Amino acid sequence: MQFSAEIKNVLAKMFRYFVVAALIVLLELVFFALLNSYFKIHYIASVIISFCLATVLNWYFSRKFVFASKNRNRKREIVLVFIVSLVGMGIQILVSVISVGYLGFVPLIGKIASMAITFFWNFWARFKFIFKETPAYEQENASGDSLL
Repeated sequence: MQFSAEIKNVLAKMFRYFVVAALIVLLELVFFALLNSYFKIHYIASVIISFCLATVLNWYFSRKFVFASKNRNRKREIVLVFIVSLVGMGIQILVSVISVGYLGFVPLIGKIASMAITFFWNFWARFKFIFKETPAYEQENASGDSLL
């Protein structure tokens, strides 16, 4: 099966994002487990706190290793990251409440399920909206150069 250059680029970024996310997930799970099990913080609060830490780490490492952002407007970028992350946090809380509160899962299993679903949301939103690449023709037009 032959993939186009665009598909290969997306798959390569998804793989790099998966590697970064896997490392962040480990840190997030450890932090969640410490908060929930050791410090006895309610699982919803533990989800929120561990998710915030993971969001900051994910933004930094995604920007550096996955998407190679050339966006000079970091304020706009970080605002978009937090908007996407708030949606992701909502997804995590919803899945955690359903899996723990209604289905009776152990909180850590609910957390893992919520993280798996949120992974796909985070990659898609970052790829499509936050770190999207500007096509060459748009870069030329933005610099004032005409294509004709």
